[in-house]
Amino acid sequence: MSAENANLMDAVGTDLERRNSIIKECLRIRAKRDVLNESLAQSVGQDVYDLSLARVLLEPQVMHGGQMPDPVASEHGPVVKVWLREDRDTVVAKNSYRDSVEEEERTTVRRRFFFLPMGDDRTAIDAFTFQVSNVAKFKSLNLNGNAYSLVERARQRMARAMAIDETNVALTCLGWAAQRFGRNVWGGVRRVERELRRLEALGAQPAVLANPADVVDLLSGHAATVTTDFGNPCGPVGALGDASRMFPVYANESLPEGRVMVVPSGRRLGVLAIEHHARVASNDRQEKFLTGWTCAEEVGLVLVNLLLVTTVHTGVRGFLAAALGRLSAGEDRVAGPEEHGL
Repeated sequence: MSAENANLMDAVGTDLERRNSIIKECLRIRAKRDVLNESLAQSVGQDVYDLSLARVLLEPQVMHGGQMPDPVASEHGPVVKVWLREDRDTVVAKNSYRDSVEEEERTTVRRRFFFLPMGDDRTAIDAFTFQVSNVAKFKSLNLNGNAYSLVERARQRMARAMAIDETNVALTCLGWAAQRFGRNVWGGVRRVERELRRLEALGAQPAVLANPADVVDLLSGHAATVTTDFGNPCGPVGALGDASRMFPVYANESLPEGRVMVVPSGRRLGVLAIEHHARVASNDRQEKFLTGWTCAEEVGLVLVNLLLVTTVHTGVRGFLAAALGRLSAGEDRVAGPEEHGL
C-alpha cells in the first residue's frame, strides 16, 4: 500500500464533494474497501490509545511471538495473570411488522474472569489474551448524502466503544484482584490521603480510582482540586493533596460505590499486553441494506505489586464491615473470589 493511502481518512482533504466521492468509491470497489479498512484500523487504534484509561494506568506493551519484550516483575505480592472466558447464548428473536415477520439472531455474552497467581515466580514474560470487539453499522441508503461523515462517525463510535470496553475489563479485574490479594481498610478522605503518602514513600506514582459518586466526596475537601480540562476523556477529574504534591483522581462507573482504590501507576501496577492492535473488517448486511465494520483487538492483563494496592471502604458499608471484623486499619485483607463473572 502506498504512503498516500496509509491513512485515507486524513488524506481525503477538506473538499466535501471530493472526499464523499472517494469514500463512495472505496465502499463500492473491493480492493479499495480493503485500503479503507486498513486506514480505519490505524485511526481506531490511535484513538483507543487516546481514550482508554486502562492505557494510562497500566503500561501498554506490544507482544512479539506471544511474549512481552520486557518481562514484568513484582516486588510486593504475586504476579497475577487474568484469564477471560466468554459464554455465548444465541437466541432467535422474531420481529413482527405490518405484513411480515423477521427472525434475527441475538447473542448474549457473559464474561468470567479467572485470576491465576504465579506463586513464587514473580516475573511474567507472557499473558493470557482475550478479544475486545465492537460493530458499527449505518443504512446504505444514507451514503447518497455525506458518506465521509457517516464513515467518520462509525470510526469514532468503534474507537470509543473499544476504549470503554477495554477500560471496564481492566478496572473490573483490578478491583476484584485487589480484593483478593491487596490491602482492604476502612476510612474516609484522610485515610485515602495517608495511603497516597505511603505509596509515594515507596517510590511509586500513586493515583486514586473511584466511582463518580465517591469522587464528589473526595474532591469536596480543602485539599482537593477539580480539573477544568475536559478535553482529555481519560484524564483525571481532579487531584488530592497539598501545594507540595497533588495526586490524580480518576473516575469510572465500572468501579463499585463505596470502594476507593489507591494504586501505583504504570509498570508498578501491571501491563496491558497487546497481542494484536485494532483490526477492521467489513461487516455488511446486504439483505438489510446495512453497511458496517467489525473492529477487534487482542489484549491481555498482567497485574503486579497488588500489596501496594489499597481499597478504602467508605461510607456505611465500610463501617459495618469494620465493625464485623472484616476490615481493619492494618494489613488485614478481605478474601475475594478467585472467579468473577460479568
